[in-house]
Amino acid sequence: MGFIRINEFFKIFKTIKMKHLLTLLFLLPCLIFGQKGFTIHLENPEPRVGEKVILTFEIDFFDDFIEKNINSEIILSENTFIHGLYTKGIKKEIEFNKVGLNQVGPFEIEFNGKKYVSNSIHVNVIPKITSEEGIQFRIAQMEGQKYLIVEQLQKTTKNNNSKNDFQAIEIRPELGEFINLSEAYSSVETSSILNSSFNFSYTRYKIDFDENFEGEYVLSEKDFLYWPKKEKFKPFSIGNQ
Repeated sequence: MGFIRINEFFKIFKTIKMKHLLTLLFLLPCLIFGQKGFTIHLENPEPRVGEKVILTFEIDFFDDFIEKNINSEIILSENTFIHGLYTKGIKKEIEFNKVGLNQVGPFEIEFNGKKYVSNSIHVNVIPKITSEEGIQFRIAQMEGQKYLIVEQLQKTTKNNNSKNDFQAIEIRPELGEFINLSEAYSSVETSSILNSSFNFSYTRYKIDFDENFEGEYVLSEKDFLYWPKKEKFKPFSIGNQ
């Protein structure tokens, strides 16, 4: 029925053993209903030190539980966020403070005599971005998927109306015949570094090649919109290896 008596709950609570208290805090609402298992995911394939990253605990059973127990007169909303709980998991922000290869997980809990162990993720963490103006490209990979990361740092300038003139660069929708770059995430912000105001743009593109293509694609200035005139372009290769 989806309900549990208070005294029964405390009896069950005594049977729970944790190696990670944080995991219990995330998953306790789900454990009450009987969990099948869980998986963790990171949304950023190569974060910088101090950069906020979304860690997701994916709960497999939650959608099924709601659909089986909700009244037939009620229609499920498309919104997946309900009081901090996602139908596909619980999401929390984390930060890494060590450069190099970091491991997240596995998380392990024991409930009613049964152990549940999540997967683990290895993620490469790079140093904080410097205050040097310019545009940087890099390739990162996670779970078999390659990404192109474009970071643009530029000092703030204002026009006659005192408005910020910054325009983040964008990759043109159509590139070569055998490659497709689809935007997976982007953000633009203004921040202060060493008493100077900077515009910072971050864009992550998902890289997909034609399955029959085994070479590489070399990005050139013509592949971008809004490339700054004062910025010298250095060709960047994206290989399908």
